[in-house]
Amino acid sequence: MYIELKTGYDGDGPAWISRVSYSKTEKSLRWKGRLLQHASADDREQYGWTDGNYFDFESRRAYWASGAKRDGKDRLAPHEGKLTVDEDVREDYEKLLRGE
Repeated sequence: MYIELKTGYDGDGPAWISRVSYSKTEKSLRWKGRLLQHASADDREQYGWTDGNYFDFESRRAYWASGAKRDGKDRLAPHEGKLTVDEDVREDYEKLLRGE
């Protein structure tokens, strides 16, 4: 999964390729000990979150979460920034990039 911190950044926030676990309803996910919840339009307006699709209500930070792309272009162009690939998913991510 591609996860990017949106709060405090304009497209160049830190990002990770990481393993996540979804809730049964897929309206929330667990990532690195955080509970990220998919927020409604009302939540987005109330908290001023415009860029994220998942939110950590505890820290009040917005994140973008999506499946990792086969071409490795997970960030929206022209943005760049540090991408960390977690060791426990590195092999699987490299296989994805090679088309395996």
